[in-house]
Amino acid sequence: MEYRNIETLGAAPSLLGYGCMRFPTLDDESIDEPQARPLLDRAIEGGVNYFDTAYFYHKGASENFMSRALAQYPRGSYYLTSKLPTVLVHDLDEARRIFDEQWERLDRTYLDFYLLHNLNGERWRLLRDQGVVDWCLDLQRQGLFRRFGFSFHGSYDEFEEILTAREWDLCQLQLNYMDREHQAGLKGLELARGLGVPVVVMEPVKGGSLAELPEEAAAPLRALDPEASDASWAMRWVASRPGVAVLLSGMTTVEQLEDNLDTLGQ
Repeated sequence: MEYRNIETLGAAPSLLGYGCMRFPTLDDESIDEPQARPLLDRAIEGGVNYFDTAYFYHKGASENFMSRALAQYPRGSYYLTSKLPTVLVHDLDEARRIFDEQWERLDRTYLDFYLLHNLNGERWRLLRDQGVVDWCLDLQRQGLFRRFGFSFHGSYDEFEEILTAREWDLCQLQLNYMDREHQAGLKGLELARGLGVPVVVMEPVKGGSLAELPEEAAAPLRALDPEASDASWAMRWVASRPGVAVLLSGMTTVEQLEDNLDTLGQ
């Protein structure tokens, strides 16, 4: 597995990160733990050390599941990220209540990364003005989480406003070879790179749509490498962008996991 050393953060996350929002599920939509746990174990065996969960994932069950699934591993052997759901936070009291709930679910002495989830310009200004950002920084100073960042869904101008407002430890963007100018896009990646902010990429295969290409689109790629999956081309495209620290993949099946390990684990 390739690890991208981030000297400013004292961290070396795996290039392939596990997005914890698409675990296999049962008929009632709860996490199928007998199937999900071996996926996590195999990912760790393959060198994955970055795990990204959030308050909303799997209707609130992902955080607690990750806490239990990772309990068997030494705390210093992985990076665990969670996120504050900005769509639910309108004042500091709501932020405190949600974080307390997350802290109980996660049952950890610290988080490696904590992000403002699904941020855009309007939510950024609200959280800043309500004191939520300063409160998060106080939590960081207390050691409840070690690095502070945000995940982003908005326009490039909003991204520039947020990224340049303060010094961030990292940011998380949607990026793939079809979405080069969507939201922050490649321009946002370059801005972050120029400011020295590591980037975690979500949706590298565009929600799975780049994993099963139409035949006419796939044909030139298969002519280059008949054995390579459609998804592997999308993953490699993002991995080759300067400034990318981690690619998140929400791996539901063993086949998806093994393909990603073959693509990025060499």
